[in-house]
Parts: sequence; C-alpha cells; structure tokens
Amino acid sequence: MTEIPDATTAPKPHTDGIASMRGGFARHALVRDALPVSPGPLTRDSEAFKRLADDLPVRRVLWMLASGWTWPWLLDDATTPAARNRAIRRGLMAPPVGEPDAVLVPYHLTDAGRAELLNWVERITPHRHLPEVDALWRVVTWK
Repeated sequence: MTEIPDATTAPKPHTDGIASMRGGFARHALVRDALPVSPGPLTRDSEAFKRLADDLPVRRVLWMLASGWTWPWLLDDATTPAARNRAIRRGLMAPPVGEPDAVLVPYHLTDAGRAELLNWVERITPHRHLPEVDALWRVVTWK
C-alpha cells in the first residue's frame, strides 16, 4: 500500500499587498486608497494650493504626452524646452530616440510621469469649482 504524505499548509499570503519588483511589498496599481479629506479651505496661500501650482510647465508636458502629443515637433510648439528637460531629468518622461531630423521613437511618459500626472489630477479634481484652482487646470490642459 502506498503511503499518503502528510498535508502541508500553504503559507499565508501577505496582507500588505503584492510583491513589488524592488523586493518589498506595495499596493497593486489598481487599488486606490481613499484620498484624505482636505484639512481646510483651499486658498492661494494654503500649502495644498502651492503644491497644486508647483511646476505647472512640467505638468503641461506630462499632460501633452498623455494626450498623444509625443513627437518632438508637436511638443516644441506646446511646451518649453526647460520644462521638457526638467521632466527628463526627474525621470518623468523619456527623450526621443534618433537624430533630430529622423526621430525613430518619440517622447514617452515613464511610469513615474504617469503616476505624477494622475496624482495631480486626483488632488486637483475635487477643487475645480474654485476659480483659482480652475485657472491651474487651464494652464496645464488648455481646457
């Protein structure tokens, strides 16, 4: 008669999230925590407003890339070279590949750039009814 081996239990899964590529545990990208409630009114002098207004030219570059304006000649007309360079240095977008007159691969958003843009959109959206905040939205989106 064949012996049946003792059953072993599987290890319990981590409840903190899934294993990330860096070896730690992080929340899955599709799992979004509830945004914290704003501590008070959003005014031009508040820290929350200053964070929303921080480096709008770079956010404009990220918005244009997310909207499909990835070729250099498109971004040249809609953004500033300084903003594009800051976004590249911060790792928010990758530069085009190829010669200036023969670009093989256009600019593209990195995961960090996409996360930065989505974070800004999530933070600004609840306050779009305020004229000051809506002005920030229009600077970035031209809408």
